[in-house]
Amino acid sequence: MNTHTANILIAEDDSGIRLTLAAILEEEGHQVFACQNGEEALQHIAGERGAPQIDIVVSDLRLPDISGMEILSALKAQVPEAAFILMSGYATLETAVEAVNQGAFSYLVKPIDIDSLMGTIRNALNQQRLISENHELLEMLQRSNEELEQKNRALEEAGLVKMQILSTASHELKTPLTSIVGYVDRILLQRDSVGDLTDRQENYLEIVKKNSYRLKALIDDLLDISRIESGGFELNLTSVDVIDELEDAARSVQTHADRKNIRVELEVPEDLPPIRAERLRFSQVVVNLLSNSCKYSMKGAKVKVSARRRNGCVQIDVSDTGIGISEADQARLFSQFFRAETKLTREESGSGLGLFITKYIVEAHGGEIWVKSQEGVGTKVSFTFPADTAGASSIVGANSA
Repeated sequence: MNTHTANILIAEDDSGIRLTLAAILEEEGHQVFACQNGEEALQHIAGERGAPQIDIVVSDLRLPDISGMEILSALKAQVPEAAFILMSGYATLETAVEAVNQGAFSYLVKPIDIDSLMGTIRNALNQQRLISENHELLEMLQRSNEELEQKNRALEEAGLVKMQILSTASHELKTPLTSIVGYVDRILLQRDSVGDLTDRQENYLEIVKKNSYRLKALIDDLLDISRIESGGFELNLTSVDVIDELEDAARSVQTHADRKNIRVELEVPEDLPPIRAERLRFSQVVVNLLSNSCKYSMKGAKVKVSARRRNGCVQIDVSDTGIGISEADQARLFSQFFRAETKLTREESGSGLGLFITKYIVEAHGGEIWVKSQEGVGTKVSFTFPADTAGASSIVGANSA
């Protein structure tokens, strides 16, 4: 069926009405099948003897052999998308309601007004066209959704495989690396038991130590990413003394700061309450932010750590007088694998994972993290951790934190 013409079946025992309707509809370009009884109409609807599929049926209610309602029932069973127009000279409200309830498109009262009939047929054709177009659109959308679901499943499976490989490889690398770091530290720090070193040997071992720690940090980051991606990131929450942890974190970056003559200052009030956190994860956040401040500051710069109470939380600010961050880069600062493109960042090593993990840890504890920076002036990264009010310990998954 095209948008203008259709295969129309007329079931009418009055030959005058039947022939008149057929002639008018054929002039409109429709293919008409005029039947004088119900049995003949049912054969056409069933497609017997090669009859084409019917698009519209115009049927009298009372035929010599069967009722027009029986033709309606057969039509909906055989060609549910076809339209049925019922005609009757014995019109009652009950008959009209019954016909519509069974799927009739319209109900016309004899004597038939030709203009009304032609308008009804045009409306039926327009409705069929819209249904057909929507059906095609729905089928196309369904196919697209199925394709997207298949691709998503493939990506999820590939992601799981990737994370499994990443986790396994990281674990396998960490074990021998821990031994390497331990023995290098022992050689460098326990001269009485391992013997003296020449200057060249000591220099070589310092290089091994530096790169071993760099590799260890990368592996730790990759393991954290695999835990985050797999939903296995858990927190053992306890009451944590903020002052002690900030002092430990400052001491841990002091060697790096001394190399660049960077002064690390703490400005923490003595009455600062403890926080509810996992101690090692809180330390990881602070050390990472302090390391970044030292790493991306010029020689002689200043790095300051301050803390204060704020709305049931403890807010910690790590500020520096370093190179600063552009507005465009600030929007992407906590994304995976992102590193700002500057001369200093190119000179310093980094995976671009630290700040992503830092943000995840802070938010997993129920805190917030944000950054304020100006290029050439410095950067301040602020974050909050909930103050400890109960002092109870518990283990929670990061997804529920």
